[in-house]
Amino acid sequence: MTCPYGNIARSGKSRQENGTLYNFNPKICRVCINKCKWYKKDRCRLFVSDDLKLRAIDRDDYYNEALMKRKDVERKFGEGKLWHGLRRARYRGKWRVTIQVLMTFIVLNIKRMVKMLKESLNKVPNYGTLALEMG
Repeated sequence: MTCPYGNIARSGKSRQENGTLYNFNPKICRVCINKCKWYKKDRCRLFVSDDLKLRAIDRDDYYNEALMKRKDVERKFGEGKLWHGLRRARYRGKWRVTIQVLMTFIVLNIKRMVKMLKESLNKVPNYGTLALEMG
């Protein structure tokens, strides 16, 4: 294991429960210009999880495309939690909570459609000016 600034991990590599802990030479880290966030006064350690190792290996086009789709979906759930009351259930019972979630996402989708319609009207010169004058 090599740090981003060229320091090679010494033999103090130990297997942990969910990853590997790498020990770097603190004498080298102490004189390094770029102080790493894992550097302390007398030690320099970095924990690398197994999940991070797998993600570094599996970086391909399919994975990156899935991450982009996930980002869009997660953003909508975050908006629902932050602005539309999805942080807590308003009612008791599974079917009532289901109705609350469905209604919330109907509102989110309508807001999204209105935004897309506004953008498409602004792109077309004739209809955009007419719609702005009328509305």
